[in-house]
This record gives sequence, structure tokens and C-alpha cells, in this order.
Amino acid sequence: MEYKRGDLVRLSDFGKLVSGDKGSNVGVILDGPYDLMAPTSGEVTTYYIAYDILVDGEVLKRVPTDFLRRMTTDERDIERVERIFKRNEKN
Repeated sequence: MEYKRGDLVRLSDFGKLVSGDKGSNVGVILDGPYDLMAPTSGEVTTYYIAYDILVDGEVLKRVPTDFLRRMTTDERDIERVERIFKRNEKN
């Protein structure tokens, strides 16, 4: 999903936890998308798209799109960000 400056994003429980759980339910996209590159080793560089987000008076800088999706996707949704297996459950 692509966001633009000024978009409101509703925070999931995970998003509230990451932002310090100060009682805010929404964040505002301040800047982005912008491209970031992070070297992971001498020969490999990871490329990702990131945004700056304002949550309860605090600016979260360079939040990657995948992380932002997790911050705004409710874990109870049908499309989960990740699946956690229970101990006796088979993959």
C-alpha cells in the first residue's frame, strides 16, 4: 500500500506498542515515500521504501513499508502479517 503526506493511519495493537502505547489510535504520514538502502554485507545491499510518521507528538523516522503495514494491520484480520504456530501444531 502506498501512503502520501497527510494520510491518517489507524494503529494496530502492535503499532500502539511500538509507539509507546500513549493512548493514540492514529498516526499521520509526515514524509515519504523515500528510498533507503542498507548494506547487509560487503556485497549485498537491501533496498526498501520508508515513511516518517507522527504518533502522539513523536516522529518515527524511516519506518519501512513492511513495518508500517504491521503497525496498521490488526492481528485479528483475516490476512495476517505473519503466522505463529502453536507448539503442537504442524506447519
